[in-house]
Amino acid sequence: MSTDAEAVLETMKALEGIGVTWALDDFGTGYSSLSLLRSLPVRKLKIDRRFVDGAVGQEGARRLLGKIVEISQVMGMEALAEGVETADQLDLLMDLGCVHFQGYFFSRPLTRESLERWLDERRLPVVAGKVHLSE
Repeated sequence: MSTDAEAVLETMKALEGIGVTWALDDFGTGYSSLSLLRSLPVRKLKIDRRFVDGAVGQEGARRLLGKIVEISQVMGMEALAEGVETADQLDLLMDLGCVHFQGYFFSRPLTRESLERWLDERRLPVVAGKVHLSE
């Protein structure tokens, strides 16, 4: 992407036109240029688990995590936190304004059959390929 950002952007926008949405994985690690990110049709920032790990017990880590969530909001995106393993982490992230989560707190990786059983046990409807947790 760093060699031909314009071509990548055109391709991403074309795919977005047919319903594909984009999330930037591991935000805050590696090469995450905010100016480049601002020009991409990214709708979600996936916060790397390393930012979630220490945030409950460390004030500095909590403040940094809050700023990452704030950056996503300022850029018109939603934050998705990776590596959520405890109720305290989930509560903190929700308090910071994070709206999407993934991690072992919810479930370990499952086979298709196990996932279907897990959803059925919780009576979670799947609509258009997405699980709706509002019920």
